[in-house]
Amino acid sequence: MADCLIWRDLSMKQVYDFYDQKTPDDAIKFLGASFENPDGLDGTSSDKRAILLDFYYYVLAFAKEHRFPPEKASAFFSIMKATHVHVTESPFPRFDSDYAFFKDLLLKHCINRPPFSQQVFTFSEMKQISEYATNTYFRHYLMYKYAFTKQIKLEFKISNAYCTPTPSLERLNGGAVEYGLEISVDAPDGDAMNVASEQLVSSTEQSSTDSDSMNPQVQVLTDIATAAPEEEPTATAAASQLQNSDEEPKEEKTLEQSKHDIASEELKNFVMSTLAPRLDEMKAALLAKLSNQESELNARIKKLEGEEEKALAVQNDKGKKEPAKPKAKK
Repeated sequence: MADCLIWRDLSMKQVYDFYDQKTPDDAIKFLGASFENPDGLDGTSSDKRAILLDFYYYVLAFAKEHRFPPEKASAFFSIMKATHVHVTESPFPRFDSDYAFFKDLLLKHCINRPPFSQQVFTFSEMKQISEYATNTYFRHYLMYKYAFTKQIKLEFKISNAYCTPTPSLERLNGGAVEYGLEISVDAPDGDAMNVASEQLVSSTEQSSTDSDSMNPQVQVLTDIATAAPEEEPTATAAASQLQNSDEEPKEEKTLEQSKHDIASEELKNFVMSTLAPRLDEMKAALLAKLSNQESELNARIKKLEGEEEKALAVQNDKGKKEPAKPKAKK
């Protein structure tokens, strides 16, 4: 029969060798030597290999405890192994279809209908195997999914169209332009400078005419006195220009810093007001769903077991009610 799993993964000698192991550690080492490269694993996945060997050990330990002969132990082991391979093919939970796959394999080894199925287990053994798989493998269904399937990760990125990069400062007509605001810098008035220069020239000329009647010593003192005011306007203008140049970058830095602070505060408020409540809701919904997952799985398992028992009971009743064929008369 094509679907019969007897001797597919374990031979008669391997089953007897496992039954002869004295301790669980020796039995796991034996299984590790028998399955050097399990399906879907490589040499680097030591954690997965340890979980899988532990799963194999308890399956065969159950067969040994219930004194299954080698053909039944081999078929039971292959059924559980094929179920695990089918479950771990997809990272998405599909409990109903996975449990139906296990039940279909088990029923094919409990009913004698060649070439479609071959009876290996009795009704009581089938019930024991079903209870064992429900209380062990399918109870930890999500754990095996997590350990043996690829993880799906979601990257969440935010793009805010209202936040634009800070433009660089530009010099324009003696002022600074930033975000369309013009900052003017005070400059000396041209008329006042002309008047001051004319007064300075006239005072210098008057002092020079009066100095002709003085002696040489007084002339020298007068020259020094008249030369000093000539330097004062230049020093004052330089000091004012230097002060204006120092104040201008400070104003620019203050405005730039205030714009950055406003933009960062607006972005923070947007994220907190828009995304934070939504993320909290998603987290709470996920935790609630995970907490109810185990109870839902148990309910489904009990429902499927009830349907299976009813189907088998109906089938047995039909077999009992069939009338015996009359004997041929001699």
